[in-house]
Amino acid sequence: MSAEEKKLTDEEEALLREFEEERSKQNALMDREVQDEVKRELADEIKSVMEKEVEGAMTTQVNRAVEEEMNSQIKQEVEFGVIGEKTTVIDAQTMRREMEAELRGKIEEETRIKFEEEFRKRLEEEARKKVEETRVEIEAKIRKEMEEKEKIKKEEILKKLHVFKQMDDEKLKLRDEELKIQIKEEMTKEIEERDRKRKEEILKKLLLIEKVETETKHLQEEEMKTKMKDEIKKEMEEERARKKQEILSRLDSVKTQSLEFQQKLNEVTLNYNEMSSMIQLFEEAQEVFLLILSGKTGKKAAQTIFFRAVLEAEKKMPEVLKRVITDKNGNLKNDGILEAARLIANINALQMGEPEKAAKFTAGLREIFDGRIIAAEVATNLEIKHAMVSDLITKIKQMMQKGAFGKKINDLFMSQVVPNTSLNQGD
Repeated sequence: MSAEEKKLTDEEEALLREFEEERSKQNALMDREVQDEVKRELADEIKSVMEKEVEGAMTTQVNRAVEEEMNSQIKQEVEFGVIGEKTTVIDAQTMRREMEAELRGKIEEETRIKFEEEFRKRLEEEARKKVEETRVEIEAKIRKEMEEKEKIKKEEILKKLHVFKQMDDEKLKLRDEELKIQIKEEMTKEIEERDRKRKEEILKKLLLIEKVETETKHLQEEEMKTKMKDEIKKEMEEERARKKQEILSRLDSVKTQSLEFQQKLNEVTLNYNEMSSMIQLFEEAQEVFLLILSGKTGKKAAQTIFFRAVLEAEKKMPEVLKRVITDKNGNLKNDGILEAARLIANINALQMGEPEKAAKFTAGLREIFDGRIIAAEVATNLEIKHAMVSDLITKIKQMMQKGAFGKKINDLFMSQVVPNTSLNQGD
């Protein structure tokens, strides 16, 4: 058995301390009980014996002392004549009794005091001797009883120690079982956590694989869509270029006819106010056209079409349309609205006759109008373009019926600025 196993527990040490304290108390109690027992058993016996001895000795001594004192008194009285010859025997006896009684009382008192002192001392001495003689016997008797009690107490303590040991063993066993259960639970939890993490990792991998497959599929679809879109866009651009070329061809034909028609006119000229009115009529017509086109393509897309059409027209007729959509700060106007003063200034700066300037003026406005109609057709289709232009012409005629611009401006605008009806019909 190791040192740790021999080491007492706190409960066992407490029981042993209790046992030692109890034994010390019992030893002290035993000493007191021995003394009390000796005193109880011997006091009466010793006192009785001593009293008897003292009583007999005191009686004998008193009698002897009385006798001697009586003889001495009688002798003195005879010598001094107290008791004479005439004293009778009765008188002498009476006197003797009286003297004896007096002397006896006195001598008994003195003797009693003396013998009581001696008796007390002898009693104490005899008691001590008797106590010493009987102490061993009584002490052995009491010790035997104490040993029996200690034996019983020790057996009880051993039983308690045994119970405590069993309890400790049960606690250790229970602790081991709890520890096993705890370890088992921790291992189970750890295994479950590891399985959960593995499942999560597998699920993540599966999701990643699925995502990659989806992205790959989506990428393939996107590539196909992009390819198809590019092909469709290419076809549409080719179709638009073809349509634009056809429109431009028809437009050139119309312009030729317009120039021929213009040559037939009687030398038309336009002053500043007439050109301003023409520009105002043009902007109101373009505002109606923008509203109609916005319903088909959206406002932002329609504004972009109008803006780009002016830039394209400026490239074709820079001497007329230079900086006509540039504000006073030199910034381009994204809304495509013309700067009237700039356009008139460009016309006035031309080195040619007034009829030629008027022709250039109307040709510039028509270039912008044509460009916007062509771009509208490209953005939609021919059928939608026909419908929009037809609606626009109707609204322009309604504006002219109000008589705000005059017959000369209205006729010139419809013949020289608005595209030819044959173009509107797609011929």
